[in-house]
Amino acid sequence: MTLDTALVSHLVGDHGLVFTAAAATDIITCAGHTRKNGDKLRLATTGGLPGGLTANTTYWVRDVVGTTFKLAATPGGAAIDITSTGTGSHTFQTILSALIAKRLFPGFAKAEVSLPYAIYQQAPGSAPYYHMTAAAALYTARVQIDLYALLRSEVNVMRDAILDMLSGFRGELGAESLSVQGSFCESDFDAAMLDMQDASEQPLHRRIMEFAISHVKEVPMF
Repeated sequence: MTLDTALVSHLVGDHGLVFTAAAATDIITCAGHTRKNGDKLRLATTGGLPGGLTANTTYWVRDVVGTTFKLAATPGGAAIDITSTGTGSHTFQTILSALIAKRLFPGFAKAEVSLPYAIYQQAPGSAPYYHMTAAAALYTARVQIDLYALLRSEVNVMRDAILDMLSGFRGELGAESLSVQGSFCESDFDAAMLDMQDASEQPLHRRIMEFAISHVKEVPMF
C-alpha cells in the first residue's frame, strides 16, 4: 500500500460512479465503489435525486456491505429515509472531485489541463519514527498540495474541501485502507503565479497547503 494511491483515492476516487437507491430499505447500490464507513460524498443526477437526498449536500457513508451502503446527514447519524428511487441517472463523487473531477496530479500538470486542478508532492521533513534500535512502523509524510484556479473563490472552495477531508483525519485512508494515525494541516497560504499556458500571462490564483500525515508503514525485516 502507498500513501500516494491512498491519498488520491480518498480525495478524488469514485468520481461519477452511478448508483441506485431502494426506498424500501434505504440502501444505496453502486458496483465498484471504494467508499468506507465515515467517508463523505456528494450526489448529482440527470433527473431528480431519490426522495430524501439533495444535491450539493455532504453525506456520510455508513453500513457498507460489498457494493451497498447507506447515507447519514451527520457523522455517525441515523440512516437517511429514502422515500423514492428518483428519476434519471444518479452519480456520486467525493467533496473535492465534485469540484475538480479527477484533476489531482503527482508533481506537475500538463499545459493543456483544464482548470481548476491540484498537484500533490512530498515536502521536506518526511521521516519515520524510531525505536531505540530501529525504525518503527509509523511514518510521518509531509505532503504539499498546490491548488490552481482562475478565481480566488474557486481556490478557497477547493481549500475548504481538502481541509474537510484531511484535517484531523484518522482511520483507513482510501481504497487501499492505509492506516492513518493522524493528518494535520501545518501551513496554508496564497502564492500568486502567472499562467504560462497562454501569451497573455493571465495570473492564476494558487494556494499551497502542507499536511503532516502519520501512517503505518511496513518496516523491512533483517
